[in-house]
Amino acid sequence: MDFPSDEDRSPATASRRALRLWRAYAYRDPELVATLLDGLDTGQVEQVAVAQVAEYNDALRTLAGRRAGLPAVLGEIDRVAATAPPELEFAITTAVRAVTGGAMDMGAALRGLRPVGRAHALAICITAANIAVHGRAHYQNTLDALDGTRPATRPSATPPGCLPDGRYLLPRPPAG
Repeated sequence: MDFPSDEDRSPATASRRALRLWRAYAYRDPELVATLLDGLDTGQVEQVAVAQVAEYNDALRTLAGRRAGLPAVLGEIDRVAATAPPELEFAITTAVRAVTGGAMDMGAALRGLRPVGRAHALAICITAANIAVHGRAHYQNTLDALDGTRPATRPSATPPGCLPDGRYLLPRPPAG
């Protein structure tokens, strides 16, 4: 998939930029993370943030059904946020910790950040939640497939017929 031009303002382009941002965070590539929103004006950066809201809500719904959801995500947030541009990392992690600690909702936390901080904060939360639920390799593979970088394949650690957490989709096959 070609990289969108800086002049392109379509919602599809904002979604592609968000996908590339999640992918850069999932691969923990600070150089790419730092440059993906460079050259965009405030309106374009806001479009990237808006393009991520539905995915953020989906990630929250996925986590809601998991017992270890919040502790697993908090650890991932720290690891993923370490990839953020240094000038944004502290503000983003402070805002996200306020949300996860119940001091404020995500909307209030996002309003306290500049547009580029909002886009990165959402990307960090989405990436951390997906890694906590699906595992890093599986999430990277999914993003690669969505981005057209390579076809989707099952991570090698997951046996056929299993979910990434090791549970079988169907009854366990007979031994032997």
